[in-house]
Amino acid sequence: MRKMVVLLLIVSGTLVLLISLSFLFWNSKSSTILFSEPIYDIFNVREVIQVNESVVYNGIRFSKRDISYSISDECSHNQREDSIEAFNIISGKSMITFIEDNTNPQIEVKCLINKEISEDSLRIIGEGGPTFIVKTGKYDVVLNGSVILYQEERCNTPITTIHEILHVLGFKHSENKKSIMYSISSCNQIIEDEIINIINDKYKDLSIPDLIINQSNISITKNLLDFEVGVYNIGLSNAYDSTVTLLINDKIYRDYILGDFEIGAGKIIRVKNLELPDNSNNLTFIVDEKNLIDEIDETNNKKEYVIS
Repeated sequence: MRKMVVLLLIVSGTLVLLISLSFLFWNSKSSTILFSEPIYDIFNVREVIQVNESVVYNGIRFSKRDISYSISDECSHNQREDSIEAFNIISGKSMITFIEDNTNPQIEVKCLINKEISEDSLRIIGEGGPTFIVKTGKYDVVLNGSVILYQEERCNTPITTIHEILHVLGFKHSENKKSIMYSISSCNQIIEDEIINIINDKYKDLSIPDLIINQSNISITKNLLDFEVGVYNIGLSNAYDSTVTLLINDKIYRDYILGDFEIGAGKIIRVKNLELPDNSNNLTFIVDEKNLIDEIDETNNKKEYVIS
């Protein structure tokens, strides 16, 4: 009797095992692709450029209206005082503010006292310009710049220093002899209203991010979706805790966490084998769908596709 019970248990166990294996085999055969985990990759992109004077850059500005500077100890007392006055003059006429900061300055003022100078010339004796910029596609954001002074000012107004600071701010030489940006200096030159208007126009946007979806590709095979979406921060400050949301038929289907974006940084998401629900008519990709991030432009966060 005991042997019979053991035999029945073995037989019944074998049947259960066979049924389970056949179910698993059939299920794996029919739905392995559908239920496989999507491939989910993020590729980071950012371009920092050392400024080449032969290249014309557009929309050059610092990220914030408050710009820090330092003055080298090699500068004489007069050069230091003239530099401070030059920064204050530009600040007083425009919406940007210069703040002295020797820890991590965005503009460095240096002085080369022993530079040989032609005494019969009033040519501007100095150099200035942005050093490194980040190209965002909307702005060329200056990371840092430098001013080099070769002699003390000859005029009551620090013409040379103002001229070089304006080079750092992105201004080129003017053909107007009365302009402070003319290539040969004169004590009666002025900061034209046009220069101030250009500065104020460049700095009118607040120092906040601007996330944009500027590339996207989709491919659908049966009900499986492959897509690639590129998100970039073309704004003026870093963005934090960013996400891209996929909506299907105007309903949230997936969230993809992108994390933080530096100025000018981009991230490319690639997803494969994502199962689409039945009767999917349209897809929408939205960055910052919940509007948790203040942005310069909220209208460039979306890409839509109609599924044919």
